[in-house]
Formats: sequence, C-alpha cells, structure tokens
Amino acid sequence: MEREKRILKSIIIPSENDPLRPEFPPEHPRFPATPTYKIEVPGFKNVWLKDESVNPTGTHKDRMAWEMTAVYRDFARGLWLKRGAINGDLPREVPRLTLLSAGNAGASLAHFFAKYQLPPPKILIPSSTPRERIAKLQSLHADVYMVDTERKSLTAREIKQLTNNEQGIDLTSVRI
Repeated sequence: MEREKRILKSIIIPSENDPLRPEFPPEHPRFPATPTYKIEVPGFKNVWLKDESVNPTGTHKDRMAWEMTAVYRDFARGLWLKRGAINGDLPREVPRLTLLSAGNAGASLAHFFAKYQLPPPKILIPSSTPRERIAKLQSLHADVYMVDTERKSLTAREIKQLTNNEQGIDLTSVRI
C-alpha cells in the first residue's frame, strides 16, 4: 500500500485533453513539448519535422516510456482505490513490467522509472546487441536479460519467463 501511495504522489500528469494547454507544455519539468520545424521537401507541401532529440534520452521512445509511466500510475491508483475490495482477480501490488528491446525503448523506460522511483523494468535484449548498448542498459535502472532472438519470435509468456516476471506485464505484446 505504501508503494502505491508513493507512486501516486510522485507522478503528476498534466491535462491531457485541453487543446489550449498541450499535454507537455514547454515549462513542464517532466517532458518538454517537441519542437517542430517547417521544412522544404521537393514535390510536397506543408512538411513539418519533429525534433525528438530534445527528449530526455534523445529518442522518440521517450513518449512511449512516459505513457507507460502514466499507465503504471493508473495501475497503482486502481489498486489503491480497490485495496479494501481485493479479490483473487487483482494482484496484491503493481506488477513489474517486461520489454523486449534492442536498446532505446528499454533505456527510455529505465530512465523514466528511475526518475519516478518505480521498480526497475525487466529488459530482454537480443544477444547480438552491441556491447556498448548492453553496458548502457546495465548502467541504468533496469534488470537486463539476454536471449538469442534469431531463432524465433517470442511470445509474451516466453518473454516474461525469460525475465523471471511470470506474474508481470509484457509491454512487447501487441495485446497490451
């Protein structure tokens, strides 16, 4: 119960549906608005470029990681509100998250989870991942696992088994 309380206090979500106040205004300390620039592309009119390099980890994967941070907060809120009525269908605590990633998505998720003091995500990476990227992931707030993914595609269940997270949630699955 204390974990859910801490999560609810740490993750503040600004307005998500007021067009006059975008979800992430420039002054918002957690996630800046992405600057856009009109560019000229021969044969096309009205082309705009979004500069995602200003995001906290420098990639567009930060948007996904922020949204998963917000989902984690919503999960904690649901458990907090239903604490008195928990039955066999609800977990006792917010589950750990697992993700199959070649690097950027896992790094972004680890960055945001560390920032908000959430449990480290369990990142499954291909064994062919370059050593520098592995070292970067290991230095972040993440539990890192490696697997030979060249052999076949992995199911959500296999990904959770390979990351010792069978009761958790796999973000890789399209079902999520």
